[in-house]
Amino acid sequence: PWYGWGRVTIKKSLSFVKTSGWFMGWAGIKMLILNSDKVLLGFLSGPALVTQYVITEYLMRAANGTISNVVHGVIPGIGKLYGSGHYEKLNKAREYIMLLTWIIGGTIGTVVILLNESFIHLWIGSNQFAGQTVNILIVLVVFQYMFIQNDSAIINTTLDIKQKVYIGVITVIISIPLALLLVPLYGIVGLCIALLAGRMTMTVGYPWIVKNKIKVFLPLKTYIRPSITLFILWFISYKISTGILLTTWAELLFIGIIATIVIILKIITFGLNTKQRNELWAYFRRIKLLKSE
Repeated sequence: PWYGWGRVTIKKSLSFVKTSGWFMGWAGIKMLILNSDKVLLGFLSGPALVTQYVITEYLMRAANGTISNVVHGVIPGIGKLYGSGHYEKLNKAREYIMLLTWIIGGTIGTVVILLNESFIHLWIGSNQFAGQTVNILIVLVVFQYMFIQNDSAIINTTLDIKQKVYIGVITVIISIPLALLLVPLYGIVGLCIALLAGRMTMTVGYPWIVKNKIKVFLPLKTYIRPSITLFILWFISYKISTGILLTTWAELLFIGIIATIVIILKIITFGLNTKQRNELWAYFRRIKLLKSE
């Protein structure tokens, strides 16, 4: 039967309490990391900029939710691989998750750069669009966090998040004072720069934690080709976006679908090599194997 009797030692009980405490501490740090931006912007610059900021970031936030759902769908399998000591397989699964994040997040980010102004123009009005510079910075901020949350979820499966919490504290210590300094001078642009700079500690620190946990590290070359491809697509989208403003939902929907298909094919074709494409497709077809039984 699934139930039974067992002896619980005080040492083991204290271990569970300690682990719960670290997770509780992380919940508070995460709240500061994800929600302090709007509070600081409203306090330092007023509600008008907060409105523009929230509306301009809407599509990218929705994309981040999509990525998060995909990642959390395979986390039970990741935990199983870690618990059984299959670190090579875990690292390979992590590589596929990162590449999948790159494809989905990069595609949506490119479409947002291209069509976000038209979307906001039709939805609320052009006066609520914070500008293309802010739009691109928001894409970068959310795109950066997509990869951070991937490694964050993997670290959670180890149940040892002490170093992760410390890095989160450093992130808050850097980003909030930077925001206090830059927002009064540069508004939303200053806020985005503060977020990007502060979260660099997590961008660098979390992969380092994962490396120490699984004793394997993704080589830097894994990211070079996708990065070059993505930044070229973002630059092209930025140039095109300056000359278009769609005036009907039908136009936006049609061009959005066409752009999404073209961009995702370009990212897969030029951003990934043949081996990565074949392995990613095979992994995607076998993804049910990583789910909990």
